[in-house]
Amino acid sequence: MPPNSGKIKLFIFNPTCEMAIANGTISWSANKHLQQFEKDLEYLPLLFTSGNDLLAVHRYPSAIFNEWLNKTLKLKPKLIDRAHLTADIEKNGSFPDELHPWGWSPAMHNELKYLKSYTSADFEKSPSSQWKAESKSFYGRSTALELLKTIVAQYPHDKFLPYRYHPEVANSTEAVEKLFEKWPKLVLKAPWSASGRGIQILRYGYLNTSNRQWINSVLKQQGHIMVEPLLNKTMDFSMHFHIYRNHIQYVGYGEFKTNKNGQYEQNIIKPNIKNSHSSAWIETLAKKIKEALLINGIDKRYEGYAGVDLMHVKINDESYIHPFVEVNWRYNMGLIALQLEQFIHSEAGGSFHIHINPQKPFSEIHNQLVNDYPLILQNDLPLAGYFPLSDPDKAVSGAYVILTPNR
Repeated sequence: MPPNSGKIKLFIFNPTCEMAIANGTISWSANKHLQQFEKDLEYLPLLFTSGNDLLAVHRYPSAIFNEWLNKTLKLKPKLIDRAHLTADIEKNGSFPDELHPWGWSPAMHNELKYLKSYTSADFEKSPSSQWKAESKSFYGRSTALELLKTIVAQYPHDKFLPYRYHPEVANSTEAVEKLFEKWPKLVLKAPWSASGRGIQILRYGYLNTSNRQWINSVLKQQGHIMVEPLLNKTMDFSMHFHIYRNHIQYVGYGEFKTNKNGQYEQNIIKPNIKNSHSSAWIETLAKKIKEALLINGIDKRYEGYAGVDLMHVKINDESYIHPFVEVNWRYNMGLIALQLEQFIHSEAGGSFHIHINPQKPFSEIHNQLVNDYPLILQNDLPLAGYFPLSDPDKAVSGAYVILTPNR
């Protein structure tokens, strides 16, 4: 991760940024369920803080969870009330040099507009510091398609996803149906969505009433749909980059798991790459992805983290790589898994999970996991067992880690 610059950074967790972009208004707000999810996981950006950095929160942690953050993860958060963000910062005199929401949107730019006058001249020059007319299309899935076509054109002899399997844009229900003639099974994706949300998988070669309603809703709200074939996936993995003005830094490799509908479930912490890829293979692929990003001028259009999701797929018994399934132009869960390596024992590995089940609040599974996976420290660092990244006393959903010695 980039070293601490000595500047004060303000972090905010807004995981619904793609939905806010799709809506496009500065006054957009998430529904009650998503607002609760945002509150439950809002401490995750603490993993990126250092020095005098700030985290804006809707509610302060319980005394027990705050002590846990201090003693076990060595995190001493400087928290600001998000409901009174500007007033609290002016009162405390801790003016941020840089603004770091989980992801940008028109609504987030509006929320932070009064703080921009306090930021550094360098931040004001960032391509991400203002919302522009072209920003909406950049943050959509069409940019991943643009990058996919670039890398395949640059390396036509590599085993990248062939052109005939590349996603297509559909502007009507009829256009979606027409694609059944090309591909027997389809995956439909809302242009502005992430983490497996906003996806419909059509396995039976036709549209039912529910599919048509979903398509019409997305077309009405977002204007078009991305359509691609349902591929025989054998593995999900990711590559993470930090994009600066005029250069791009490779941050790391990750592996994650999704459910049968493509929705995110967990990330592996310190994946054993010997079981899947060689270090040299990963390094070469990262260079090719970085090259595609540079060819498309991403370093002129965006500044911040980018998580590239990839897949291994099989087509007619041939193995291929889909190098740009999607790109998360924001902080992301794969990046959390990489950042966690700095907070655990060097011999520990494991998994990072998100719990979402309104019928079973996080406090219930927290108590169960504490019993099932007691935390073991070695040299004052987590080596094995369970620990929470959400406040069990207050969260309905929650983020948590399960470690095992990775010897």
